[in-house]
Amino acid sequence: MWPGRRVAWLALVNPRREAQTVTVTLLQESGELGTRTTTVGPRGRVGLEVGAWFGLTRDTAFGLEVGCAGCAASLVMWDAAYTWPAASVPVEGCR
Repeated sequence: MWPGRRVAWLALVNPRREAQTVTVTLLQESGELGTRTTTVGPRGRVGLEVGAWFGLTRDTAFGLEVGCAGCAASLVMWDAAYTWPAASVPVEGCR
């Protein structure tokens, strides 16, 4: 870990020939849940900044669940200047 704010980007990839709705659920230690949906176009991809999308105001511990029909998702943590990726992990939960 390094000091300073971290930025988390969620990448969603849809390999199918039709658009699909993807549901993303934010899980926090406090037990609060937040759910958002987005549409990923046919054979398209979408990148989302997790903190801005869910309204997080500070560094906070969280997990993500992704629900879709065959999409791929990964989470990348960056420093605030987007110069150094700290972690890149696949997200579990796609159906």
